[in-house]
Amino acid sequence: GGCPSHRGCRRSPPPVAEMPFVSFEHIAREWRCKFSADNDNASLMAAQAKLEDILPDLSSVEGVVSVQRVVCGGCLDFKVVTKLTKKAFEDWEKAGFAP
Repeated sequence: GGCPSHRGCRRSPPPVAEMPFVSFEHIAREWRCKFSADNDNASLMAAQAKLEDILPDLSSVEGVVSVQRVVCGGCLDFKVVTKLTKKAFEDWEKAGFAP
């Protein structure tokens, strides 16, 4: 699959119930990948194009508060951070983080 990875995390976070010492109203999911400066940043442009393709669907997920794209030219990171309400995150997780 291409960037941003829809299956980015290899570890599942512990269930919220196992962290009673942490209080919060929102949870974020981060998709991240590396890009190369090769070919005039072709992989960065491809990641941006993919994000633009899925952004309408991602933004319309019930409970999404914000979607942020973060690019670091120094470490060649491309990240997408989607912030949702706690309840909405749990529902999105059950749906496999689609789209």
